[in-house]
Amino acid sequence: MSVCSGDPTKPGNWKTYSEAVADGDFDYLAAKPEEGALFVDSVQGCGTETPHVNAIGAKLWMSYHNLGAGNSQSTLLAISSDGVNFERVHGLQNSVILDYDPAEHPGDGHTGCFRWGVNPLLAWKYRYIGYSLHGGGQDPHSALWGSNDVLHWKRLDILDLSIGNACIPDRRMVWHQVDVNSIKRLPGGEYVGVTAAKTKSYGGRARLGDLYEVCLSRKGNELTRPIHRILPDTLGPRDEEQPSVLCVGETWYLVYLSKTGGKDGVNELHIASGTFELDPRP
Repeated sequence: MSVCSGDPTKPGNWKTYSEAVADGDFDYLAAKPEEGALFVDSVQGCGTETPHVNAIGAKLWMSYHNLGAGNSQSTLLAISSDGVNFERVHGLQNSVILDYDPAEHPGDGHTGCFRWGVNPLLAWKYRYIGYSLHGGGQDPHSALWGSNDVLHWKRLDILDLSIGNACIPDRRMVWHQVDVNSIKRLPGGEYVGVTAAKTKSYGGRARLGDLYEVCLSRKGNELTRPIHRILPDTLGPRDEEQPSVLCVGETWYLVYLSKTGGKDGVNELHIASGTFELDPRP
């Protein structure tokens, strides 16, 4: 976890969780992880990764996936009342929320990389929607899910990652990196949001990726226009991914992960700011 106090575009306002603990920023909590990993699930599988957090009421709900959970690398759920101490939503009981049988549907059962939020798509009568992987490895897909309580999810569609190739021949649009919280409705029933498009890769293999504006159908499962890169190419080839958008007043803040140097490179937290233009490009 990283924390920010003040203007998020100023690097000096950011700290790692360990730095914040050392500075006494969390002294008001009687119990907390002292340093290192904030949360590790060793009950179902191992290798906790791809966390995604949303605030609902007075709680923070965090999805994540574990190797060996469910049919493969399934998505699970944890909850926190203070943003620091997380517990599995069902304790020692099964806390998997996204799972499927790979013998019946495409992919190997991997449902990780889940990104979800309050549903902005009027075509779906669910309170929340989200995009996840639907099988990893050499033949990955994505899936669109809906839920009314965050605990129980229904798969609404399986999405082919080849969609969007005509717009960017050397990239694949990554549906399971669509930031649901970035999706806004446009005149005429379309929607616009932010996601990543990346070179084909899996596991620990090196890859390149950029962030794109995507115009979506009313169900959020098809592209309606060519996709457009949203950040200038000033840093050279990198792997940009996991965009998260936060709107404060009229300013939109885009927080994302950026990596250079191939698979052995260093992960960096980047932030950009801008405004939302209602009229999309043709």
